[in-house]
Amino acid sequence: MRIFTWPAELPSSLDGFFTAVEAGAGGAPLVELQSLDAFRSVRDGDEPDSLLIIPDAALELGGSTVGEVTDGLLALATAENLNTVVITGDGMLGVDTDDFADAMCGAAAVAAVRSIAVRRGSTSRANVICVPAAVFGSEGSQRGAIPQPVESIDVAEAALFFLSDENTYLNGQVLFVNGGRHLFSSLSA
Repeated sequence: MRIFTWPAELPSSLDGFFTAVEAGAGGAPLVELQSLDAFRSVRDGDEPDSLLIIPDAALELGGSTVGEVTDGLLALATAENLNTVVITGDGMLGVDTDDFADAMCGAAAVAAVRSIAVRRGSTSRANVICVPAAVFGSEGSQRGAIPQPVESIDVAEAALFFLSDENTYLNGQVLFVNGGRHLFSSLSA
């Protein structure tokens, strides 16, 4: 099994994330994608693969627009034997965000992943992890019921939970790894 990752570069606030995922996945090789379009040319065979997407990081580094991220996610809707985990900010909940792009990216990612989960439900899984925007190095607090900040290892552990073979029945789920921040919003699902 391979784990595809996009974007290839992450903000310094997520240093160690890919390393922790690789170690936790038993050394499964991580394949860095320069774009979601590159996924089609890299993937081959019928073996199950996994894809970790962090769209907020791509936006933060100036590599993509919200529309490109959404188009890329929806293009994956027909890829079979592909377990997808999208890690995005919780800004769509209106929690401590004044950046409309962050909010739209999170909302678009959740909607796209749920569409993918319905479309590919019999062959693969797609799930979302929502974290505070501060995890991506953006301004904002990590205010929540748990006062400690969310670290990259916390996000990695959640991703490994979704990628694990023991969790084959989780599909279309949104997991908040944000210390309970979503409890302060009436928009959480």
